[in-house]
Parts: sequence; C-alpha cells; structure tokens
Amino acid sequence: MRRNLIRLVHTGKTRLGWDDETYRDVLARQTGKRSAGDCSDTELEKMVLYMRTQGFAPSSHGRRPRVATGRRAMLGKIEALLAEAGRPWAYLGWHGLSYAGREKAR
Repeated sequence: MRRNLIRLVHTGKTRLGWDDETYRDVLARQTGKRSAGDCSDTELEKMVLYMRTQGFAPSSHGRRPRVATGRRAMLGKIEALLAEAGRPWAYLGWHGLSYAGREKAR
C-alpha cells in the first residue's frame, strides 16, 4: 500500500504541474517532511487528499488486459478508441464483448 501511495503522490505532482521545489514545499507544509519516502502512510494519504482539493483526479480506467502477442496491435487500437471516448476497459464487458474480440457467452 505504501508504494502505491508514493506512486500516487508523484503522479499527482506531475499532473498538477508542480516543479520539485513547489512539491517539496507543499509536502513539508502538509506533513512536515520534504520527501515522500520519509512519510508515514497516514501522511501520504493526507497529501493525496490535499492534492485532490487542488484538482488532482487519479484516473480509474482499470488495467490493460493481458493478451497474446498477435493481438497487441488490435488491443492498442481498442485502447485508443476507449481513451478517445473517455471510457474504461470495463465498458467492453458491459456490452457483452470480451477483450479478445469475441462475444461473451450469456
């Protein structure tokens, strides 16, 4: 969990457009520490909550499914279409499609 929180804080830093000095100043104001690695889980959660008040919204599109090598190009196209439409991977399942491109048994 700790690794995910640190990753989330760094993603928030990038998406909010903070340079390193700004990030460390905000981190110090919120937690009293200048490095995410020195923070406890509670402090990291507090930082993520603060970043959300500043406009950071982590994406929740789910993870990309694992597929055979021969289908990666097709999956790339599907991923691009989903991203363009702002839809998560689960959208395919909601419409009765599997990630392999075949219809699911109902």
